[in-house]
Amino acid sequence: MDLGKCTEMLKKCCAFLEEYRKTGFKSAILTSKELAEELEIEPVFKATTRIRCVKRQAGETARDEPITSPEKKFEVEFFNCLLDTTLISLNERFEQLYEYSESWSFLYNIKKIPEKPDLLKLCGDLQLKLTVGSESDIDGCPYVI
Repeated sequence: MDLGKCTEMLKKCCAFLEEYRKTGFKSAILTSKELAEELEIEPVFKATTRIRCVKRQAGETARDEPITSPEKKFEVEFFNCLLDTTLISLNERFEQLYEYSESWSFLYNIKKIPEKPDLLKLCGDLQLKLTVGSESDIDGCPYVI
């Protein structure tokens, strides 16, 4: 696998997880209910804690209503949090990979090398990335044809 394909697959994975966060809970619930019925377990969310009432101070008007549905509470406090954490971790861990892919990926597929003006720009950008101080290991534009 090359760098370009890897970053493309990671972007598709992130897009899938973002879409799954919006629509996947209902399908996950259906699948879990089917699995519970196969295992002969009652597919019911049980409320285990009582709802606490929070005292308000004088003059407070905003008030968050507690989530009373165990299913909704599971979605908000577990399902969405899990997917959010996964997405953030993927983006943070592979941020550097995306940056490398932008700089180097044009070198990995010889069949899709860009036309001359674009290629010269990409080589010049790569030279800038590899320049430390005034020294560089490569010359991005050694000559013009």
